[in-house]
Amino acid sequence: MYLALTIPALVLMILFIAAPLVNAVRISFFKWNGYSQKMRWYGLKNFENIFTDKLFWLATLNTFIYGFGSTILQNILGLAAALFLNNKFKGRNAVRVILYMPIMIPAFIMGQILYYFVQVEGGVFNELLGLLGLSGVYWMKTGLSSTIMITLANSSAVHGTLYDYLSCRPAEYSVDV
Repeated sequence: MYLALTIPALVLMILFIAAPLVNAVRISFFKWNGYSQKMRWYGLKNFENIFTDKLFWLATLNTFIYGFGSTILQNILGLAAALFLNNKFKGRNAVRVILYMPIMIPAFIMGQILYYFVQVEGGVFNELLGLLGLSGVYWMKTGLSSTIMITLANSSAVHGTLYDYLSCRPAEYSVDV
């Protein structure tokens, strides 16, 4: 019974992960320029060429150095900034705002865009419903519709900003759960 609930996720994983991976492995055995209809069997020569190329190994080394180096550096700097901002000092809140601003601005803009999708009058979703001959929905009014909108917002790159933004507008919206 519970295993059946995984079928949609498995189908999506097969469709968007496994199938492209298998196709990439299949293509790796051909000589192909990437856009032509002509694909010529090349066998293991592609792998022989790449593993004997000194530039490939240099690029691989540079990738690992960059990947591990930037990860370690970002973690150290992030921990240092968190420890610094955890101390009490004059202007701490201003420094927090300045440091957190680059993270919040894109999320806020996405929240603004999504707000125009869910407006009662003139919202994109209600305009689409109107084209279908259906009446508009007060998207954030009922428990079900607000739950759907919050779930959509949280599952996107917004990470809850739409919910935070809309919950600050009590005159227009109320969230009944």
